[in-house]
Amino acid sequence: AVVPAPDACSLLASHDVQGALGGTVGTGSLTTTPDGTQSVCDWVVVVNPSRGYGVQLDVYSGRRASDFALQRKVARGRTRTIKHLGDGAFSERTVLAGHVFDDLWVRRGTINFRVEVLQDLGSKPLVPLARLVLTKV
Repeated sequence: AVVPAPDACSLLASHDVQGALGGTVGTGSLTTTPDGTQSVCDWVVVVNPSRGYGVQLDVYSGRRASDFALQRKVARGRTRTIKHLGDGAFSERTVLAGHVFDDLWVRRGTINFRVEVLQDLGSKPLVPLARLVLTKV
């Protein structure tokens, strides 16, 4: 049986994102896959009237440890193990078309999630957000 993924927007609030990254953060926008095994929440962080960037939380249900290992194997960028976070975690830094993206992938049981920032911030500011998500999954 398919187990639906938790609602990504219920796992992090706009004020959580704002507290970790600064700027002004609007309400998150939720998208789910038709089978319900993935939910995605997107926020926009506005730094000033002419500058902002995106933050995204993807949550996947029904995943095995081998799925998580494969995710790291197919990563497009450099990865680094993050210790003491869930049942396993790694950061990924990707440069695509001149833009730097930082991701933090975390596994807890059959739930995998990714906190992604579409900005060159490094994975360090994403750890507190991942810890908040872990308290709710």
